[in-house]
Order: sequence, then C-alpha cells, then structure tokens
Amino acid sequence: MSDKVFVTETMLTSLNASRAWGQLLAVLGFVFTILLIFAGLALTLAFTAAPSRPQLALFLGPAFAIIYLVLAIFFCLIPSFLLLRSVSAISRVAADGPTAIEELFDNQTVLWKYFAIFAVIMLIMLVAVLVGGAMVALA
Repeated sequence: MSDKVFVTETMLTSLNASRAWGQLLAVLGFVFTILLIFAGLALTLAFTAAPSRPQLALFLGPAFAIIYLVLAIFFCLIPSFLLLRSVSAISRVAADGPTAIEELFDNQTVLWKYFAIFAVIMLIMLVAVLVGGAMVALA
C-alpha cells in the first residue's frame, strides 16, 4: 500500500465545513456542562433549604449535586473534549497531510467508541430502571 494520500480541494472544503460544525457542537457541550453543574447546585440549594422534610433534603440535595455532576461530565464534557480533539486535526490536514489524517481517524475512532460504550451503558441503565419500576408496581 502506498504512503501517499491525496487530498483534493473538495475534500478540504468538506472537512473545513464539518470542522466548523464540530467546533460549534464542542462549544455547546462546554456550555451545557456549565449549565448542568449550575442546575445541580441550584437543586442542591433548593432541597437543603426545603423546611418540610429536612432528613430527605439532606439526602436529596447532595444526591442531585452528584447526579448532575456525573451527567455533566459524561454527557457533555468528555464528548466535547473528544470532538474538539478530532476537529483540531482537521485544520492540520492541508499542512501535515497523512499524519494529520491518521490523527483525525484515530480521534474519530476514540470518539465513536466512547459514544458506543456510552449508548450501551445507557441502554442497560434504562432496562434496569424499567424492570425495577415494573417490580415495584407489581409488588
């Protein structure tokens, strides 16, 4: 197999267009990360300030903080970093050629592998919640 990789102007145009959209999604992911963290903090404060059930509030306040922090990290922060790494390699394709293309494909592989593993975990969690809910309803 030849080491030469030819990148046409049409390929570069398409890659640059996808790079802009990828950067936008990465930035939106970082914004959502911050918003989820603030939402977790707001729910924590709301539950701890609830006077009606102080014991429940002491449990739910920190629980929501942890849940929203985990959601922010796994739903937004990690995918945004992986996407940003991938689109940053696109900007180097014209200058670095094959090296940048290899990096781009490696980064894409990591990104899609993360999404696949994440989707499987979410599916397992959803089935567990549905089965648990059905067991509680039938009890």
